[in-house]
Amino acid sequence: MTSGPATAVLTRRRLPLAVAAGLLIADQLTKWWALERLDDGSTIGLVVVAVLVVWAGRIDPRSQRVAVGAVIGGAVGNLVDRIFRADDGPLSGAVVDFIDLQWWPVFNVADMALVVGVIVLVGLLAVEDHRLSASLGAEAGADAGALGSGEGADGDVAGAGPLDAERT
Repeated sequence: MTSGPATAVLTRRRLPLAVAAGLLIADQLTKWWALERLDDGSTIGLVVVAVLVVWAGRIDPRSQRVAVGAVIGGAVGNLVDRIFRADDGPLSGAVVDFIDLQWWPVFNVADMALVVGVIVLVGLLAVEDHRLSASLGAEAGADAGALGSGEGADGDVAGAGPLDAERT
């Protein structure tokens, strides 16, 4: 078996797809239970799953892949309802929402996975962006200090500006 970039991408896609599959199963089982015991609910918008699957192969941190898997699983769970519960044509089926907290809109496991996955993913991406910005700032500071004399290419002394009390 060969290893390389293509194999690495396939390996990185496995985790989000496994999370998505697990959530799809949980979502469909709980919806089956709800239809047997509870009434129908409202629907939630669909996410473009294909884009997420492609993107999942390009992201490296495991935590981000799990979050993407949750979003994919939630979106596919609701999409399956729309396709297989349809009587009046493609995508006309109702999503089964049955979890009612009395103070929040009625939802299902797929909705939870989708919303939590998006929130976690946004948080993880924000932290990564913050770390990257801090890292780039530290590198820029190290580069400025590496000049030795403190003098820049244009002859100005580093850190000496019009508000500095003392110029070197």
